[in-house]
Amino acid sequence: MSDAPLSPTDPITALLARTPARVLAGRAGPGYRTATWLQLREDHAAARDAVHAELALDRLGPLVEEYRLFAVTTRAASRAEYLTRPDLGRRLDDDARTRVVAECPRGADLQVVIGDGLSATAVHAQVPALLPLLAAEAAARGWRFGRPFAVRHCRVGVLNDVGELLDPAVVVLLIGERPGLATAESLSAYLAYRPRPGHTDADRNLVSNVHARGVPPADAARRVAALAAAVARAGASGVGVKEELPSGVASAPRASPIRTTSDVKRCASARGADATAARQPRYNAAAAPGGTAVIYRITEALSVGRFPPAEWTAPLLARGVTHVVNVSGRSSEVAAGDGAFREVAWFPLDDSRRVPTDTALHVLDELHRMASEPGAHVYVHCGAGCLRGPTTLWLYLIACGADPDDARRDIEERAPDASPGPERMVGPDLILEVQRHGRTHFLPPPCPEVLALVAVPS
Repeated sequence: MSDAPLSPTDPITALLARTPARVLAGRAGPGYRTATWLQLREDHAAARDAVHAELALDRLGPLVEEYRLFAVTTRAASRAEYLTRPDLGRRLDDDARTRVVAECPRGADLQVVIGDGLSATAVHAQVPALLPLLAAEAAARGWRFGRPFAVRHCRVGVLNDVGELLDPAVVVLLIGERPGLATAESLSAYLAYRPRPGHTDADRNLVSNVHARGVPPADAARRVAALAAAVARAGASGVGVKEELPSGVASAPRASPIRTTSDVKRCASARGADATAARQPRYNAAAAPGGTAVIYRITEALSVGRFPPAEWTAPLLARGVTHVVNVSGRSSEVAAGDGAFREVAWFPLDDSRRVPTDTALHVLDELHRMASEPGAHVYVHCGAGCLRGPTTLWLYLIACGADPDDARRDIEERAPDASPGPERMVGPDLILEVQRHGRTHFLPPPCPEVLALVAVPS
């Protein structure tokens, strides 16, 4: 049999492009083709190298300085001992325990630990992207984010020591998975609620296969944060808490394009205030007088942005904001009253699952009522200003008769990194119901300002 590659037009080529598995590889006599055999040897060598590699903090780049990362070691004194004595990799050594207690604050809401596990290569490849996204997810939810640190010669059971020493609500261990012949760069995130000595894998949850052809870092961060919130609500982790993944796309025709993973990556990577500020000149961003509040005007009556702390009250009022609609998972810090906003309403939405139809319509009814008041300027916000807030405005514009594609473009042109209407939050059935509800209850709009788009700066 020839070693010549398959024809580019062969349907098998398209099939093989969808999987790293060695299927339909062909043969040369009783053995593999030469190209297949050489690739197998290369992948096997990469897996062996990953198992024996040591964790190097300098491979994590600017994270070391940004998060003040430090490294400690388990009771396994060497890589060789770690591989032959798994029990030693589950316990921090005495020096490590002392340093962790001295360097890390107790009682964090989310404590991230980085462990080399069976693939330091996976840690070097995935953690530089994943750790900042987890920090952004924690900030968006108002969680206290513990000081991360790394553990060399680490097994999953080290979670118990971390829980005992620091007493965080949730511990997340980012650890290299056992490498295989498909990839040596796959990372797992183990979660445990208040772990203690004696806890087992039955007391933990897991998001696995974080790598280039598996779960992207942005999706992994979202799933880990959603799981962390779930175990915190339940007061327990493990087999009693199931991850609720987004449901499949409904069979009805789509009323708008489905958002892609790249949209989620773009949103999560820009959640920091610095990234938002850096993009101000390109959008309808208004830095309010007297403070650092930045809001993005979509129409004359509607704006969107990040979670406003109490000190944003005066700057937002100076920009003419009259009403605040909070769709984050965190209660509002600004308030209504004399000399303040006319109304502040909180409708917590979960960006990890489909928004229930009844919930969506209730939020839209309240938003419509506020926006219809004379002289109203409604500020809609979530945590980072990326998903829930823009999605709420997007659904409202659709309910008021806007085309879904046009409404999405109008928001994205005026707000940095907004990703309205991700598939995991909004399905085709909800869009159709919102359109029907709007035709019945919102049209014609009582105030032209509600739909009057502000100009996009050139």
